[in-house]
Amino acid sequence: MNGLPKIHVYENPETSETADEFASIGEALKHPARRGAEIIRNGEKLAVVGPNGGWLLTREGVREFVYACPRGRQRQDSLVSQLQDLRVLADRLGLYDASDLLTRVIERGV
Repeated sequence: MNGLPKIHVYENPETSETADEFASIGEALKHPARRGAEIIRNGEKLAVVGPNGGWLLTREGVREFVYACPRGRQRQDSLVSQLQDLRVLADRLGLYDASDLLTRVIERGV
């Protein structure tokens, strides 16, 4: 247990109807994303349901998700390979401007 308050998935935030509670953002993101639902911890929105019906992380949700990931070992592949993977991750997290910058850096050569 991480000592943080539980994360709640609210099916209807206006009525505070809680669908379930979770210890981590990763667990909460596995909950079905129903229209209007939100993932909240201590009043802070971590994710909302997007137009395509999937969860969209807020800025705080992205930070919580990233910090919850275990630290990896140092990779021994090329810098370009690492930047390409970082670009994909940035894109998946909705950090599109950062993803675009990484694309330009990779295309120019490092």
